[in-house]
Amino acid sequence: MLMRGIVFILTFIFPITLINGQTITRDSLLSQLKNLKTAVLQEHKESVAGFFSFPITDRDFKIKVELDGKPNINSPFDKDAFIKYYHRSISSNLHDVLKYLDLNKLKTQNELTRKIIPKDKKDECYYTYEIVIKNNEIIISSFTNTRTDIKLSDDDMCPEYMERWTFNMVKGKLKFKKIDIAG
Repeated sequence: MLMRGIVFILTFIFPITLINGQTITRDSLLSQLKNLKTAVLQEHKESVAGFFSFPITDRDFKIKVELDGKPNINSPFDKDAFIKYYHRSISSNLHDVLKYLDLNKLKTQNELTRKIIPKDKKDECYYTYEIVIKNNEIIISSFTNTRTDIKLSDDDMCPEYMERWTFNMVKGKLKFKKIDIAG
């Protein structure tokens, strides 16, 4: 009975997941996530590109980059296009999630959420940032919604929006899997 308790405690403190034959520790996953955070916050395009496998074929990623109609990318989205259109590829939403959430809390939690309600009563929006670890995936989400704590006219609506980035561990490295967008 004591041995089971020790195994349970060690598994909680140092969780190890076996996925497709690869061993993933919580520490390796967090180390990769912290590397992503540093690269995104410093806008180091080459380092951020290292978290992607090229060409990027995710349809929603391409739609995200083309939201204003330019550029019209007919070929697969390669590393050169990623670097060229970096500020359309890596949004301020991803930047803000990584900026506002304390990744160290993920050592003992599988989910972090932070809701930010601006002090400025003229801002119709509130913002929710979230990171979820599920098996070998890290899901990074940003939500913008209409505030309910202030009186708004029918014309004062927040442009509600959601981005959900999914990364997974591949051979010890965090890699982009897909993006979901709505709004």
